[in-house]
Amino acid sequence: MSVAAVAPVTAPAVWSKGCGRCRSSYERQAWTALPLAMSLPPTSVQAYLSVPASLTVEVRRCSCGAMIAALG
Repeated sequence: MSVAAVAPVTAPAVWSKGCGRCRSSYERQAWTALPLAMSLPPTSVQAYLSVPASLTVEVRRCSCGAMIAALG
């Protein structure tokens, strides 16, 4: 009988989102503090997916004015 190797449990990675224009980086709390520009409902997102999924995309304005998208 063999025992399967078990990978060590690691802490989840810190969620962050970055701006492609000014290179600012936002962790979760800072992200939610940014102004919400729009929210794309699952029906809008599904058209771009090949498998069924119920995903919402949030688009927020960076402090430099650029729009950044992330799963909501």
